[in-house]
Amino acid sequence: MGVRARKSFKAGPARVTFSKSGVSTSVGVKGVRVGKMANGKTRTTLSVPGTGISYVSESGKSGEDDFEIEDRPNNKTSPVGTCIFGILVFVCGALFLIISMIYPLCLIVAIPFLVGGFKLIRHPKKYSAKWNKFFGYEEDSQ
Repeated sequence: MGVRARKSFKAGPARVTFSKSGVSTSVGVKGVRVGKMANGKTRTTLSVPGTGISYVSESGKSGEDDFEIEDRPNNKTSPVGTCIFGILVFVCGALFLIISMIYPLCLIVAIPFLVGGFKLIRHPKKYSAKWNKFFGYEEDSQ
């Protein structure tokens, strides 16, 4: 087991973290954060505060240990998965809406979550096809 050490500094919504692998930065609030990791990748995190439920997406430079999307044959986004993700996004928006009663600035985050989640639930085929195209998968022509 390796030894880990890191130190973070926060200034409002921005955070700078120093670790053995380098310096990383991120910006966001509880529930939504986007950052540049020490290895050059960009990490986006969406979470429901206090529940342990989160969605993390990484993109950017690839290291030697990373695998390519083409090496994973069954990695297409399905409409069912898109609909489930839409429900999760919508529920996050509803929670932010409830929190905005106490902290009005959370309304800025709640509205896009509610609208985006509603779109994903209403049109899962459309958005799963867009995601598959974005990730480089060709549509099956059968």
